[in-house]
Amino acid sequence: MVIIYTNIIILNNIHFYSVAGGGEEKHKLESNEIYVRVGSTEWNHGGLIYDADDLFRHPKYDSFGRKDIGILKLHVLLNIQFVCI
Repeated sequence: MVIIYTNIIILNNIHFYSVAGGGEEKHKLESNEIYVRVGSTEWNHGGLIYDADDLFRHPKYDSFGRKDIGILKLHVLLNIQFVCI
């Protein structure tokens, strides 16, 4: 699940920011390795790409899915309009 909280803050499941390595070990991505594509339903084209500025993992996150939340702060503001429903 991804939630655009503001035009600079995105809430997401933190396990998305890990890459499988050899065996059970996973590499935790740092903010300079992360980007966000906004405005497309495709992962590899369309929309606009924004670089991450900082990534905050829940301090009690574990790989079994508990506390699986992270806050991603973008480098620049998203160019989107918010609509209240």
